[in-house]
Amino acid sequence: MRALIVGISGVMGRVMQRLAGQNDFYIVAGCDSKTGKSALRQVDCDVVIEFAAPGATHDTLVYAVKNRIPAVIATTGHSQSRTEEIYAAAKEIPVFFDSNFSLGAAALAAAAKTVKKLLPSADVAIVETHRAGKKDAPGGTAKKLKAFLGNNADIFSVRLGDERGRHDVIFSLPDQTLVLTHKALSREAFARGAITAARYVLDKGAGLYTMENILYDA
Repeated sequence: MRALIVGISGVMGRVMQRLAGQNDFYIVAGCDSKTGKSALRQVDCDVVIEFAAPGATHDTLVYAVKNRIPAVIATTGHSQSRTEEIYAAAKEIPVFFDSNFSLGAAALAAAAKTVKKLLPSADVAIVETHRAGKKDAPGGTAKKLKAFLGNNADIFSVRLGDERGRHDVIFSLPDQTLVLTHKALSREAFARGAITAARYVLDKGAGLYTMENILYDA
C-alpha cells in the first residue's frame, strides 16, 4: 500500500515514517505547511492519510476527489463547515474519518454505550487527559463519547505533560461506581490505526467510514 502523508513533518507524521516499510506499508510522498503542497499535485499512490491542522483538510479532500483515491482524515478540531466538507467528499470517494484511530478507544465507546443501556439511571462523567498544548478542549474523542452517552454526560478536560491520551468514562450510582478506561501508551497506536483504516477503505466504495466499521467488521 502506497501512501501520501499530509502532515509528514509533524509529530504523527514522524511516527508514520517510523512504520514505513513494515507490513507492506510504504510512504511515497509527504507534505505539510513547511514543505508546501507540491506533493498534492501529482503522486502515484493508493491512499492519502492526513495527520495535520484542520486548515489542510480542504486541499487533501480536493486532491483525493480529483484523483479518485481514498482519504483517511485523522486530523481533529474541524469546524462544522469543514466537517460538512468531509461528509460531502464521502459521497464521491471512500473517506475514513474519526476522532481517535486507536482500536481500543473505539472499543471503549462501544462498551460505554452498552453500559449506559444496562445502567440507565447512572450519572455519567467523561474525563479526558491529553498533552499540554493540545488546542481543542474537549477533544474529539470526548465529544464522540458524549454523543454516544447522551447530553447528560459531563466532560472534564485535563491538559498535562506529554500524555498520549487517556479517557475515563465514569458511571456513578448511589452505592457504587463503574469506570471504563482507555489509555494510549504510544502514539503508534494512532498511526497503526490509521494504516489499518487505510487498508480497510482501499476496496470500499464511496462513503464515510469510522473505527466502528473496523471493530464490527473484524
